[in-house]
Amino acid sequence: LEDPHKPKTDATSSELSLDVQKKRVSKLSAEVAIRDPKICLLEFPKDKKSKALMLTSSLDISFESFSDGRQNALVKMENLQFFKCRFSNPQKTLVSIVRPFDLTVAYRSVANQSLEADLTISDFKMLFSYQDFKMINSIKDAWLALIIPPKTEGTSSSSSSSSSSSPSSALATQEAPAKSKTAEVKKETTDKEKPKIIMQERATVKMNAMTIVLIDDCLGTEEASKFVPLISINGNELAVEASDWSSEMKARVSMGRFSVHHFNSLLYELEPVIEDWTMAVTASSVGKLFSINITSKEMLNINVSQAFLETLVMTLNYWKSDFYDKLAEDEHERHSVFLLNETGVKVTFWLTGKDEDKRLVEPHTKIPVDILELEAADRNRFDFATAYNQSHLSIRLEGEQFFPL
Repeated sequence: LEDPHKPKTDATSSELSLDVQKKRVSKLSAEVAIRDPKICLLEFPKDKKSKALMLTSSLDISFESFSDGRQNALVKMENLQFFKCRFSNPQKTLVSIVRPFDLTVAYRSVANQSLEADLTISDFKMLFSYQDFKMINSIKDAWLALIIPPKTEGTSSSSSSSSSSSPSSALATQEAPAKSKTAEVKKETTDKEKPKIIMQERATVKMNAMTIVLIDDCLGTEEASKFVPLISINGNELAVEASDWSSEMKARVSMGRFSVHHFNSLLYELEPVIEDWTMAVTASSVGKLFSINITSKEMLNINVSQAFLETLVMTLNYWKSDFYDKLAEDEHERHSVFLLNETGVKVTFWLTGKDEDKRLVEPHTKIPVDILELEAADRNRFDFATAYNQSHLSIRLEGEQFFPL
């Protein structure tokens, strides 16, 4: 137990070394490494052709805990990305929602003294549509149905039976408030005797660059498409710092450049709504008082055009009506594309080229269609620097020529 490099002396020095040994700090450490995991969440678990949300990333976790109350943790996620796909054919239907980025979380704490957390994110690029939101909402509902058990009649009967209790239990309930009051008085006295511990708290978030593109995929408009952007939000050098949120919270947010653009469907160009702007936001909270202050050395230029308002209001109205009207319908009716057969004859339709995927469409009937193959081909090639990538869809009647749509 003694230091091997220290020469042995008399009994007095050995006793001192034992005292030092008692004060020595012990450490518990652990490391976890996961390479190329794939987490897949199905939208409709009972449907073999259901759409799914996939998450892929490499994960490294290191943790240290010391006997003196210190704790350190480090989490690294590299090439973190989100996809959606058709579960039966993921190779051809992978649609990128969040492009690959790196994420690091560092955590440090000392018991009853300090807590620090740092989050660092590399270039974040997300291409998000309304149909993606509906799919995530369906996945959330499916998981909640699995986690939260449905209410049964037994619970109501048990509650009613418990309400009709014996006189002795009623007497006990009358005595309970008096006991609770004495317990509260004792708790207040003990809380007053304890000294209030003030911890130092600090958290930071840093992001090199951010680009979020919302896609106008509501099919109520003639210009709507799964690949036409609605709004583009851009920013770089985002920094967030917060401290002492348990007592007197202080926070600061700063961003190097921030801008918002909308897609003009008449000109097929991205036009600025908020031009490049640098800002800083400070916030503080003392008791019930909360204050926020936004400062900038530059003028804020906001462009509100008729085209922007018309597109925004129209899109929001279609999203709202579609979301609330289709919630009560069958789960398979939550599609953005339907094939309506008005030819007067039976039509066989399929996308994958496999005979087992052929679907017969009767005259004057419609079937839902998920064209993830086309969406994957275009959205994965989406260039965040360009305004619009036009795509075409063609059909071919058996033995005839192609007809572009």
